[in-house]
Amino acid sequence: MMWKWQNNKKLEYEDIFKHLDKEKVEYILIGGTAVILHGVPRNTADVDFMLNMDRDNLLRFIKVMKLLGYQPKVPVSPEEFADPVKRKEWQEEKNMIVFSFTQPDDPFMTIDIMINSPIDFKEAYLRRKIISKWGTEVSLASIEDIIKLKEIAGRKQDISDIVLLRRAERLQNG
Repeated sequence: MMWKWQNNKKLEYEDIFKHLDKEKVEYILIGGTAVILHGVPRNTADVDFMLNMDRDNLLRFIKVMKLLGYQPKVPVSPEEFADPVKRKEWQEEKNMIVFSFTQPDDPFMTIDIMINSPIDFKEAYLRRKIISKWGTEVSLASIEDIIKLKEIAGRKQDISDIVLLRRAERLQNG
């Protein structure tokens, strides 16, 4: 995972998970980092999440982003992300799929949030896998759900991830 220094403190993506747990944010880790945690070696530069889009949950998530120095990649107030009308407007007018938070001094430190998940969050949340990692609990999307999301995205990397995730699943299941 990538890291940087902020106010003489090493800031890691791992810090996000500790704060999400502390603030009781309902999230599911998806994307490349989730693929890695399911045992597939690959590189990734960002962290991808699905969130419970309840306003209170989103405000807790935004609190964590602010605490760790993350800002929206687009020039809007972070609290606008908690507004369902704004999110719908961004989807319809800007074709926004993810809302990104980034570190101002390091644009490679990026957090992407699905703005409207193609799979049901509540059902995926029930299927998630809780793992202990980096001194905290991490809410990890099931292999099944990651595969569904990657099938929908259909990019070259996604197809490769699907093949490797299915192999990892067979190995885990014996």
